[in-house]
Amino acid sequence: MTPDALRAWMRERNYTAQALADDLGVGLRTVRRWLSGDSDPPAYLTRALRDLDRERQETLG
Repeated sequence: MTPDALRAWMRERNYTAQALADDLGVGLRTVRRWLSGDSDPPAYLTRALRDLDRERQETLG
């Protein structure tokens, strides 16, 4: 996932970097590195974001 794609995902869902870090169990600094392109997101990120979407849908009903 590219930094732009991650930013778009976050923007569409009104996610802050801190909220994403909390939900993924990673540090805020890690998310900021992904967003800046300083660090590549792990391979599991796409699946984790899908899981967050699924959890959100279940919560919203």
